Amino acid sequence: MEGNYEHTETGAEEVAVVGDADAVGELSVTYEEFMEMAEYVREHLHDTVRENGDRMRWYPWHSAEYRYRHLIGVVDLAERIAREEGADVGVVRVAGVFHDAAKFQVKQEKHAEEGAWIAQKYLSRNGFPDSFIDRVARVIRDHTKEMDDGMPVESKVLIEADSIDKIGVAGATLMVMRVGYESRSHQEVPDIIDRVVRRGERVVKRIETETGMRIARERVERAKQFKAWFEDEI
Repeated sequence: MEGNYEHTETGAEEVAVVGDADAVGELSVTYEEFMEMAEYVREHLHDTVRENGDRMRWYPWHSAEYRYRHLIGVVDLAERIAREEGADVGVVRVAGVFHDAAKFQVKQEKHAEEGAWIAQKYLSRNGFPDSFIDRVARVIRDHTKEMDDGMPVESKVLIEADSIDKIGVAGATLMVMRVGYESRSHQEVPDIIDRVVRRGERVVKRIETETGMRIARERVERAKQFKAWFEDEI
């Protein structure tokens, strides 16, 4: 992630600008501060998994570490989309790292609201402006909803990034891992990858930004190639 982090020089200290200056004032977050956010969320995920008895810890997609890697993947995708679509990169980045923070502590339908609350508490405790906190919380709350015209572009960017991270070769690989965990035959893999392809095609239909559309289509095509290679060898 460090390689994708935008820095600006301000005297001796190097900082990463977060947010639209006109909307949130003179706001910057150092690389170290952002990494502290990420580590806070990572520890929170591990803590909540332990509190729930390490439920399904043998399934990687239900593990704290998988969920954390998903968050980082979403942050990277959201940043790419936000930059090209003129969205507030800072709001999107911070919302991205917190958006699934409550995944293991509440029911699925409540995790966006709880994740927004976790972000609000953290950002408030660390002195971020209320205007920035409110925008981040709004984006997190929106990420499980259907996109509509009333949403800020940052919400749409996070929704797209969250969906795109689950498709393509990465999504197909996760499903192949599931075959192994469940001791199923490798002969089932092409059909399982095909499900990922179909899911990706559904995601493409819901994408609104040009950047998100390009990335999603690329991932779907890679998943199709992955399936073809696998079929050629079994």
